[in-house]
Amino acid sequence: MLMVNRRYILAPKGLKAGDKVQSGVDAAIKTGNTLPMRNIPVGSTVHNVEMKPGKGGQLARSAGTYVQIVARDGAYVTIRLRSGEMRKIPSDCRATIGEVGNSEHMLRVLGKSWCKSLAWYSSSTVRGTAMNPVDHPTRWW
Repeated sequence: MLMVNRRYILAPKGLKAGDKVQSGVDAAIKTGNTLPMRNIPVGSTVHNVEMKPGKGGQLARSAGTYVQIVARDGAYVTIRLRSGEMRKIPSDCRATIGEVGNSEHMLRVLGKSWCKSLAWYSSSTVRGTAMNPVDHPTRWW
């Protein structure tokens, strides 16, 4: 019997609202489906990759990112990260097929007020007890 669970997922590129995704060993090789890396073909792009089986996705989770499966040897799968780094991951770890959507996220214009607020938060905070009494708004006189 097919169980239907509604959960939030990272939206892969090309997935629309209302599309159905599968998760499990017997899931189809289709964008948005999550399955163990031993069942994903070499050369595929994946995201939300686990580093330890059952721990949850840790790699390639931000907007527009992906990793590529390069090789499979025994109990391990070799993947190439966007930085060019190669990693060996247990083949029981799960990954979602496709790349994360919203790849234009970094091109968004933030605006003047957002940049001002970033500058405000980055300014240092000095404790009142570290100041001279004359320099602090709550003077002790």
